[in-house]
Amino acid sequence: MENERKLQHASLTLILSVVLLAGVTLFVFAYAVRERRAAIQWASDAARLAAENEQLTLSLGQTRSQVGTLEARLNAMGIAVSQLTSPSPQSVPVEPNRAVVPEAAWRRTGQSRQWMKVENQFAAQQRAIASTQRNLEKARTDLEGKLSSARDELNGSIARTHDELVALERKGERNYYEFDLVKSKQFERVGPLSLSLHKANTKHEYYDMALVVDDRELNKKHVNLYEPLLIYPADSQQPLEIVVNKVSKDKVDGYVSAPKYTASRDAASGVSAGAASVQAPSGHALGSTAGEGSSPTQATLTQRPSPQP
Repeated sequence: MENERKLQHASLTLILSVVLLAGVTLFVFAYAVRERRAAIQWASDAARLAAENEQLTLSLGQTRSQVGTLEARLNAMGIAVSQLTSPSPQSVPVEPNRAVVPEAAWRRTGQSRQWMKVENQFAAQQRAIASTQRNLEKARTDLEGKLSSARDELNGSIARTHDELVALERKGERNYYEFDLVKSKQFERVGPLSLSLHKANTKHEYYDMALVVDDRELNKKHVNLYEPLLIYPADSQQPLEIVVNKVSKDKVDGYVSAPKYTASRDAASGVSAGAASVQAPSGHALGSTAGEGSSPTQATLTQRPSPQP
């Protein structure tokens, strides 16, 4: 029994020793394999880094070469510019009748002439623009003055009543023809114009009227009360003026104002500014004729009753 127990103990010890040795051997083998793989990976990484480093070195060399080329070009351009801008000592005449001018000087002279030509053209354009601006400013000032004068003249020459019209007539500056127009398709002669009333709106105090001037028919719509209509005939530089100072049902009252003289009459007869006006066939002209103490139109105006307040 004692021998069998010893034999079993020895067998168990041997088995444990074999198993332990096998485990150690397997661990050592696995560790060696891992280290070998790590060494291979490190060698691969080192080779890749070396290749990248070499590539970066080549790129840096190319960049430095390009920078050097650019610097050389810039230096060459700087030398050329300095030659063009600075006087060359070789351009000094060597002999009294002979001058040595290098090619760069010829180029500089040509470029200077072209630049001077461009500058002269630019200066001429600036002068032309300044002259145009001055002319426009002068024209604008003259136009504003004429408009202001015309506005002041019109504001002071509108008669709202018969008495005011008589007062305007006494100034002797223009001829005045009163009218009473009734709504009709027929034209009525008033001084130098033919008028036809188409509509009269008493609520909003406006009217529609047709008129004939220089053999042309014009239509004016929605003209307000006291609003002057200015008509420029072909033979006068001053306008004809139509003013309605009363709007009734299908009827309007007002007057036509005309300049005393036209350009054609002045050129034909050579009359002065104080010559007498000629009464139109119809309408009532406010003004005296030569050799008369009072005009028939003035008498007509005094016979017409003044509007009641």
